[in-house]
Amino acid sequence: HGENAAAWDDADRLTWSVPRVFEQSLRSRGTGRVEVVFCPAMMKRVNVAVTPSTVAIGLRGLVVVVIDVLRATTTITRALENGAQSVVPCLEPEDAIAVRNRLGRDRVLLGGERGSQKIKGFDLDNSPASYEAQIIVGKTVAFTTTNGTRALQRVGHAGAIAVLCGSLNNRDAIVTAIAAVDAREALLVCAGQDGDFS
Repeated sequence: HGENAAAWDDADRLTWSVPRVFEQSLRSRGTGRVEVVFCPAMMKRVNVAVTPSTVAIGLRGLVVVVIDVLRATTTITRALENGAQSVVPCLEPEDAIAVRNRLGRDRVLLGGERGSQKIKGFDLDNSPASYEAQIIVGKTVAFTTTNGTRALQRVGHAGAIAVLCGSLNNRDAIVTAIAAVDAREALLVCAGQDGDFS
């Protein structure tokens, strides 16, 4: 078990012990969502949607964190860290092209992938390493991916108090933001893979 131990205590419950930080229990209820209940000191309920399709339409009163760690949300945070003016998550490549056409070719870079490959005619793929400061500083990135930007689009207009992009690079800032936002609960949305659990 070790210091951070996880153990099944019955058929559908996983209890995870993280000493000196918090205690939590995870319960799967066959909904594709995992409920995480923190100790009273946290004063906030956190739920996990293991795929975007399990997210309810109305998210009023919630702070939402979309997580696609390997690419999309890591790339978005990397682009912003390296000086991008903004990143616009787009559902389809055509939507990204429309953003560029509206704002101007000199202001917008197209970034993203389909099938793990750079989209033909786009400036950048979806690798965080491609978003170097000398390329993107001051630019808007119209960004589309197979999973991450779809998850952002699904929750982006559902009335949440805030929608955040979570990655390993900004995990401390995400925790701080969740604690600071006056929301009744937080929802972590896993981007999944092609609409399924990954």
